Amino acid sequence: MRKLRQRLRVLHTTTAATEDKAMLPARERFGYQRAHARAVEVRGASHAAMVGHPGTVSPI
Repeated sequence: MRKLRQRLRVLHTTTAATEDKAMLPARERFGYQRAHARAVEVRGASHAAMVGHPGTVSPI
């Protein structure tokens, strides 16, 4: 079970928008840490980072 959890930690990657007004960035970071996910911060992005910054978000 431990090996499976270690492998899953690598699989979770998400984005964190720094200018998000719908959800506090600190709360997002807390959730990502709790899920052992790797978060990529998109500076200057709002809640819909995939629309405003598609070049940054699409490789993720």
